[in-house]
Amino acid sequence: MDLTNLHERNLIAVPQQEQALAWLIANGPLVERPPLPMTVLRNLVRQQRLVRLRRSAYLAPTAGGKLPSLPRTIALLDPEGYISGHGALSLHDLTDQNIVHWYSVSVRRQADIAYGQTSTHFVLSPARRRVASTRSIRVGGERVVVATPARAFVDEVELMPFGLDYPETARILRYAVDVRAATEDDLVAEIARTPSVAGARRLGFLLELATGHPNPCLRAIAQATPGMTRTSRDDVAEYPWRLYLPQSPRAILAASR
Repeated sequence: MDLTNLHERNLIAVPQQEQALAWLIANGPLVERPPLPMTVLRNLVRQQRLVRLRRSAYLAPTAGGKLPSLPRTIALLDPEGYISGHGALSLHDLTDQNIVHWYSVSVRRQADIAYGQTSTHFVLSPARRRVASTRSIRVGGERVVVATPARAFVDEVELMPFGLDYPETARILRYAVDVRAATEDDLVAEIARTPSVAGARRLGFLLELATGHPNPCLRAIAQATPGMTRTSRDDVAEYPWRLYLPQSPRAILAASR
């Protein structure tokens, strides 16, 4: 459909922009590489009647003017993947923080998206997707696949696509353990699905902050391999868990209260 030619020939009376929006709504909500003039798409985005997620990918409203939620949008883009990390934990009502950076564990490579003030990264890991524990939950009347709380914590310490926030993750983990949304056994069983010495060290350290005692299974994994695990900001050595931390354990514990 070439709307520009139709308008030049005066074959349609409906404004070009409205015609384009009607087509997007009929073919939405997710529309990739729409065959529409780029100037029209830019105008609709500028008027906030259309969301540009990334190059050639747009989110159109329903006929009633409603846009899909961010979790539903992620599911539309990545139907075989699952939402994890702090975004998944927020969907499980384990944190009331405003999550700005989301991520999905995906079976295919794709570019990040921006949706309002949030961004979403797609972590390519088909092997992890096959073994991860997930749940289908309803978000705003729509079903999305998310990591279980235990899997979300394990992914957070192993993948860290936006850097690991030790104090905030420890705070959420403490609450999750208190309400039994994720038990120590759940966490140990989940990390065994995707074994990682570095992940076990980070998770063990955070779990000790949350519970006040070290987990023997995670401690054994942490000390089984020599050497220290580094983060992007490694300042303080934490020898029992063989970690370099951005702050002292005491400072992280205080910030997580």
